[in-house]
Amino acid sequence: AQRLYDVLFNLSIRCSAWLTRSVSQKMPELFPDFIVSEESFRQAKEFWRELVREQMAALGQMGDWAPWTHEEAWSSDPDSVDGAVILSVYSASQNKGLRVQQSATSAHKDKKPFVGGYTDIFGEGILERPIPNLCIDAIPADENLSSIKKIVGYWFDIGIDQTAMQAYLKTETQAKSG
Repeated sequence: AQRLYDVLFNLSIRCSAWLTRSVSQKMPELFPDFIVSEESFRQAKEFWRELVREQMAALGQMGDWAPWTHEEAWSSDPDSVDGAVILSVYSASQNKGLRVQQSATSAHKDKKPFVGGYTDIFGEGILERPIPNLCIDAIPADENLSSIKKIVGYWFDIGIDQTAMQAYLKTETQAKSG
């Protein structure tokens, strides 16, 4: 009986250590197979929509942002899905846009999860009011989710313009990438 107790006790300690180690290790990537799985692609698009809704709600901007430019639909060709625009929204009241391009580590063996971005002007020389927009390029993961939320929230702030956003991106993305 003592031997059985010792074995079970030792086993429970090992399982506890394994579970602790597994729980403390962060998931390397959210939706790692979104370029090869239509379901995962749909989940990734919904993830970004929900993240944007959360930021709108936090800033009291529900209804201020609406679908904008073309968003890629599912394709069975991973090359056309990787880096595709999977979310695009525009705020008429702020005259600002947001586009999200998602990649996957499975398409870029040398890349780890990351978040980057840049600002651009849409319709310059064509539209009466060209639209400053933020393009986020990311392989989202648990580790960069906080940065992604901060970047979206900062851009949604009505007091933030393109120059301020570019400066913020420089500090937020470089600080996280080492």
